[in-house]
Amino acid sequence: MKFHDAKVVSIDLGPAENRTAVIGLVDAAGKSYELLLDNLERMRCFDFREGNIVLELTTTTGSTPPLNVMEKLFDLAPETAQPTYLTDRIKKIETGHLTLLHIAPSYGCEIIALCDKVRVLNR
Repeated sequence: MKFHDAKVVSIDLGPAENRTAVIGLVDAAGKSYELLLDNLERMRCFDFREGNIVLELTTTTGSTPPLNVMEKLFDLAPETAQPTYLTDRIKKIETGHLTLLHIAPSYGCEIIALCDKVRVLNR
């Protein structure tokens, strides 16, 4: 599914024991979707505003994730040595045990999340 020019309209972390986050999106045609992030391990959101427009939505699993996105997720400076916990998570993404979600904005909210899998539901 393509979400270019969709809007991020909500982020629901739900109860801690559930560990499933829900991101609400409305595409350019006005159709609503929910991204379910199962077994959420970590999430960072930046600059949530009115009219959060998606430039690109990517998921990475089974391949090497972009290091700059992983560093941003874990709030690491690019020049720091790679901590063991980061190396471990990268390996889990490469082997398909974790999924990295990155919503890059053309305006507003950037979302980076690490979870078991991402499911897309029509609302």
